[in-house]
Order: sequence, then C-alpha cells, then structure tokens
Amino acid sequence: MTSPTVAEAQPSFQPIEYCSTLPYGWIPENGTDFFALFMKFLKEKWLETCKQAEEHLENRRRQQLHKKGDDPRFIFHLAEDAKTRAKLRNILRNQIRGIKKLVTEYHDSYSESPIPQLSHKQIESFDVEINDEFGQLEQSIKDLLHFEFSWASINEAHRSTSIATSIKRLSWITFIFLPAMFASVIRSCLLVDVT
Repeated sequence: MTSPTVAEAQPSFQPIEYCSTLPYGWIPENGTDFFALFMKFLKEKWLETCKQAEEHLENRRRQQLHKKGDDPRFIFHLAEDAKTRAKLRNILRNQIRGIKKLVTEYHDSYSESPIPQLSHKQIESFDVEINDEFGQLEQSIKDLLHFEFSWASINEAHRSTSIATSIKRLSWITFIFLPAMFASVIRSCLLVDVT
C-alpha cells in the first residue's frame, strides 16, 4: 500500500501489490474488483458443495427405494444428513457475517466509495442464491424422512397384521383343543375313581 500524498484532501491508500490464491488470471484494478472475484469464487465453491449434497441425497433416495423401509438405521442416517446441512448453513451464515464485516472495515480504512453499495449487493445476491439451494436441500431431506416414516409405518402395519393372524390361529387352536382336553381330564378322573 502506498500512503496518501499531502495534497489529497481525503486520506486513502492505494494498493500496489495483490497476492491471491483465486484461480483467475488477471490482476484486479482495485479492492472492488478483487472483492468481485472473491465473491465469484466463493459462490462457485458453495454451489459445488450444494451440488455434492444433492448427489448425496439422490443416492440416499435410491437406497431408500431399494430398502423399502426395512433398514431401521436409515432414519438415523437421514438425521445425520440433516445435521450436516444445518452445520453447513451455520458456516455459511458465519462467512456472510465475516464478509460484511470485512467490507465495512475495508471501506472505513481505504475509503473506496463504490465498495459498500456494490459489495453489499453482491453479498445479498450470494446469500439469497446459496440459501435457496440450502432450502431445496432441506426440503429434499424432509421428503426423504417423510417417505422413510411412511415406509416404516407400512412395514409395521404388515408385521402387526401378521402377528394378529398368528394370534387368531392360536385362539382357534385353543378353542378346539381346550374343550377336548377338559373332557379327557374329566374322563380320566372318573376312570381313576372307579378303580
């Protein structure tokens, strides 16, 4: 950074060197351009993360259809996915908060007037787009949980019906054999008394 000259009315610093790990091959003219590149890169990374999460949830959906609600651990896996999504959303909120703070501090320190309006628009656009992606992921997880609970309820109903059928058979067997056993016990008691 070069210090301001005495003739300038408003103190400001001009960057003379940029160092960046961003994958773009040009040097930005000022902090606003650098910030625009940074936001573009950050947005690409978050969209890539959301796409990976979508693919993961699609794999979960295929597993769910294959298992048809027979795996009791699957609900816990979905709960872990929801927990991971919540952690990612929290990381996103913290990043956005940090970026807003950085923009404000940069503007206060280096007094580049277009930064606040332009940067805040970029931040809000980024926030809305990534949060929309997270909203879709959240809805997918809710749908998967709902379907899993439905599958589990259907399977439980089938098991319950099977148990009810078994109890019905046992009742019929008892109904037929209990009187016959009672009659045979009484007859045997009568025979023992005669001798």
